[in-house]
Amino acid sequence: MTVKSVPPPKPCPVKRLSTHREALMGLAILWIMLFHAEVVLPKPLSWIQETGYGGVDIFLFLSGLGLYYSLAKDARVGRFYWNRFIRILPTYWAVIILATLMEYVVLHRHTPWVELFYELSTTGFWLNATKFDWYVPSLLVLYLVFPLFFRAFRARGAMATGVVVVLGVALSLAITATRFNYLLIFTTRIPIFFLGAQAGYMIRENRSKADSPAALLAGGAPLWGQLALFGLGLAGLVAAFHFFTPQQRWWNGTWWYPFIFITPALCNGLAFLFDRFPARALRWCGRYSLEIYLVHTLVFGLHKETARFFPNDFVAYAVYVVISLPLAWVLNKVMGFITRIFTKHV
Repeated sequence: MTVKSVPPPKPCPVKRLSTHREALMGLAILWIMLFHAEVVLPKPLSWIQETGYGGVDIFLFLSGLGLYYSLAKDARVGRFYWNRFIRILPTYWAVIILATLMEYVVLHRHTPWVELFYELSTTGFWLNATKFDWYVPSLLVLYLVFPLFFRAFRARGAMATGVVVVLGVALSLAITATRFNYLLIFTTRIPIFFLGAQAGYMIRENRSKADSPAALLAGGAPLWGQLALFGLGLAGLVAAFHFFTPQQRWWNGTWWYPFIFITPALCNGLAFLFDRFPARALRWCGRYSLEIYLVHTLVFGLHKETARFFPNDFVAYAVYVVISLPLAWVLNKVMGFITRIFTKHV
């Protein structure tokens, strides 16, 4: 009697995203820094620089992935909120206070108390009252609603993801021609965040095959499908840059939508490369990506006042990067120490 050998189960098509999550986030923050650097690069490097805001989409995609893992492991919503907010808010507040002090001492600018309140409370972005930051306020709102999504996902599966993706796009289209279109930078990112949660589900449950449109869009498509989705997003991105001016792209969101298609395939492709090439430096950057993001906005913001000390912008921004990375590490360690002391007494 012969016993048929059972073929090993196929691996989850997005499993490597979890393995290389830190390296992907590290590459994303460096891409964002390149986007924020006011230097002129030759083509095609200039186009990579101009699309560096796509690093935020990578952040949000991987954040959604991580949040699914977190709640699937420990469903206590109170603990979930505490862990997320204690990780972000103290560091965010510290950078805002530091920026305010620097403006007063170095630049002799006085920040109105109302503006400081808007920044510390993260309400400034939602009320269009301050331009300090949009990413952290947006991230906090996504964290706030995620347990609700998680409950819906447990009940309805990928249908919940599909509904949220459609609603995110619909909301973005609805506000485009209104006075609320400044929120497009957030609403157009709603789909990719929750597609990240779909990817997290596929990895945790070791799903070897995408069984829904949401799973396909979240990176579960076969190679040809991922290439097709990436090509579709890339075509949309090229069209946005060709037909619209930078100001028009800001107000109609056409340069953000394509990354709904680009991001999962891009992350999968990069993770495939990280399987073969070491990425220790990128993992380090990913580990401190929040601090690097906050610190570099502060350091880069001093360019007008410090540019005269450098021979050209390339040298200036190279120095800013060299300064930002160790400062981010110091910020992480200091705030980690402070929050550990605080949490012991709570």
